[in-house]
Amino acid sequence: MKAISLYLVLLSISMVAVAPVFAFNCGETTYSLEYGDSWALATAEQHVAIASGDAVLFFDLSVPAEPRVISEYRVVSRIDVMAWAGDTLLVGGGGLMHTIDVSDPASPQLAGIVDLPSSVRAIAVDGSIAYVTGIGGDGNQLIAIDVSNADHPFEVGRFFTPGRFRGITVTGGLAYIANSSSGLQIIDVSDPAVMTSISALPLNNASNVVVADEIAYLNTTWGETIFSIDVSIPAAPFMLFSTSEVNEKAGGGIVVVDDLLYVGLVECWECSSGGGITVYNIENPSMPVKMSNLEFAGSAGTLAQLGSHLVSSDWKRGLWVFGLEQQEEPNIVAHHDVTFDSVFAIEVQGDLAFLGDRGLRIVDLAGEGGPAIIASVDDTDSTLDVAVAQDLAVILDWNANVTLIDVEDPEAPSVLAQFEPVFTDPCLPYYCRGYDVALAGDVMVVATGTAGAHIIDVQDPEQPQQLASISSADITYSAAVHNEFLYLGEGIRASDNVSASGVLEIWDISNPAEPKRLAVRNTATSITGIVADDQHLFVLEWGGLRIFEISDPIYPEEIGWIELGLYNSIVVDGDVVYLGSWPGGVIVLDVSNRARPRVRGGHVWQPFVIADGGPLGGYGVAPYDDLVVVADGMWGLRVVDVTRCLIGPRSDSAPERIID
Repeated sequence: MKAISLYLVLLSISMVAVAPVFAFNCGETTYSLEYGDSWALATAEQHVAIASGDAVLFFDLSVPAEPRVISEYRVVSRIDVMAWAGDTLLVGGGGLMHTIDVSDPASPQLAGIVDLPSSVRAIAVDGSIAYVTGIGGDGNQLIAIDVSNADHPFEVGRFFTPGRFRGITVTGGLAYIANSSSGLQIIDVSDPAVMTSISALPLNNASNVVVADEIAYLNTTWGETIFSIDVSIPAAPFMLFSTSEVNEKAGGGIVVVDDLLYVGLVECWECSSGGGITVYNIENPSMPVKMSNLEFAGSAGTLAQLGSHLVSSDWKRGLWVFGLEQQEEPNIVAHHDVTFDSVFAIEVQGDLAFLGDRGLRIVDLAGEGGPAIIASVDDTDSTLDVAVAQDLAVILDWNANVTLIDVEDPEAPSVLAQFEPVFTDPCLPYYCRGYDVALAGDVMVVATGTAGAHIIDVQDPEQPQQLASISSADITYSAAVHNEFLYLGEGIRASDNVSASGVLEIWDISNPAEPKRLAVRNTATSITGIVADDQHLFVLEWGGLRIFEISDPIYPEEIGWIELGLYNSIVVDGDVVYLGSWPGGVIVLDVSNRARPRVRGGHVWQPFVIADGGPLGGYGVAPYDDLVVVADGMWGLRVVDVTRCLIGPRSDSAPERIID
C-alpha cells in the first residue's frame, strides 16, 4: 500500500494540535516484528548468531555463500553483547544476561537469567566463566559470571575502575581490556572472585583488543589507528608500534588469523562513506605492513573467524560473510540483511507481506513462531512504496528508481530489471522524487512529484518500456490503476510551500501510450491515497475521505465524505476501509453505505514523536484475515487485531488521532 510522502509527514508536525480523546479503542497489537541495530555476533562451528534489536537470529553457514536463517529468539530488551559457551549462548543487554540452550541452534530455549549493569560493552568467555564489561550505577566495571550451569548462572566477582571499558579478551588467567580513557588495562582474573589490576598502558580512545603470541593489538573508536603492544611481561607492557590514519570512519571488530590482522571499519554515520576491512601482515609485530583494504557499502562492526571465512555484524545491514581464499585480500561472499531501516510501505498477498524498507523484505505471516523475514532484496536508498501482482513485485525508492523483482519463489526473489523514468517536466529540488507506484496487468504507473506520472509497459518485466508521461498540476503524490483507468492524486502548494489544495485527475489508459484525461476534480487538501473499484473511488485527503461514484468516469460524482485527522494510507476490503495514521495508528471505517462512511474504531501505539534513528508510524496498511498488518516505520511490521472494531458500534465522526 502507498507510503506517506515524507513532505507531508514533516508538514504534519506543524499541523498537530491537542486531539480529542476517542474512547472506543477497539484494536489490539498482537505482534510486532522489530529488527533493530545489529552490533553483537557470536560463532560456533558452522553456526552464527547475530543480534538485531531484541532478536537473535541463528544462521547455518554450512554453505557460506548461502547463509540460511534456521531460528529466531527474542529477549525483552536490545541486545548489546553475545558469546558462545559450549552449548550455551550468552546474550547481554538491558541489565540482564540470558543463557540460552543452543544444543540445537534450530530450537533455542531459555535456560537462565542473571543481572548485569544497565549498559554492557563487551563479553569474553574463558572456560566456565564469562567476563562482561559494562557501566552501572557504581561506575565502570568488569563482572565475572559462572555459566557452568546454564540454568543457574551467578555472579562470581566484580572489579571497578575509572574510565570506560570497551573490548575484552581473556587468556591465560588475564583479562586484556580496551579502556577508552586509560588505554590497555591488564587484570589478573585467575581468581574471578578477587580480580586485581596488574598494569595499564595509556592510549587514546581504545576500542577493541585481541591477543596473539604475547602481543596485544588494539584499534580506536575513530579513525584507522592500530597499536601493537608487547605483553610478554603483563606487569610492564610496552608499545611496539602505532599508526594513525585520521578519517571519518569508526573502529570496528579486530581479529588475528595466522600472521594477519583484520581490522573492521564502521561506516560514517553522517556522510556517504562506507566501511571496510583493513588487512595487516604482523609477522613482525614491531612493524605491521598494510596489505589491503576492502571497502564496501556497509560496516564490519564485529569480526569473527569461522573456518576459512570471516563473518561480521553490520549495525544497519546485518550479516556479512567474507572469503579468505586469498588471506591478504578478503572478498565478499554473502550478505544477509537482518535489520529494519524504516518500513514505509506494505502489500499482502496470501500469507506473505512485502515490505518496502531500503529494498524489499518478504515476511511469512503464518510462521510457527510468528511473522518472520524469509528473504530480502537490498537497495541503497529508502523504499517509499511497493506493489505486487502475482509473481511480480516492484519497489520505488526516494530517487524514483524502480526495481522489478520476480517473487515466484518468495524465499529466493530475483531482480529482473531496474528502471529510472525519464522526466519530461521540470524537476524541482526535494519534490521531484518517488512517491507512489501502481501495478495492474502489464502497466505500471510511477508518481514522481513535480515531475508528474509515468506510464510504463512491464509486459516483459526484464525490459520495461516507458510509454508516456503526464504532467502534474503541481505535485503528483498518488496513483491507482483499475481496469483501463488511471487515477492521480495531486497537491497544490501555496506561496509558502505548504499544501493548500488538491486535484483528482481521471485518465483513460486503454491505450497506455496515449493517455486521455477524462475528468478533473478539486479537493480541499493534498490527496495522499487512492483506491478504485468498479463503481467507486476512495480518495484520502490530508484531512478526510471522499467517496466518488465512477460508473461514468467522465462525470465522477462525490457521494460521501467523512472528516478525519492526519491519516495517510488507505486500503479498502469490501465494505471496510483501513487507514494508517502517522505517527502510529489504524482507524477502521464502515463504508457499507458509501454515501455515509462511519467510524468503527481504531488502535494507536505511538506518541507523536520521531524516535532516535528514524520515524515511527502507520505508514502503510494491509488487511490479513481479521487482522491489519502495518508498515510501522523504524519498528518494522506490526500486526493489529481489529475483530472488535468490525463488530462494534459506529460513530458519525473521527478523531484527529486515536488515543488510549
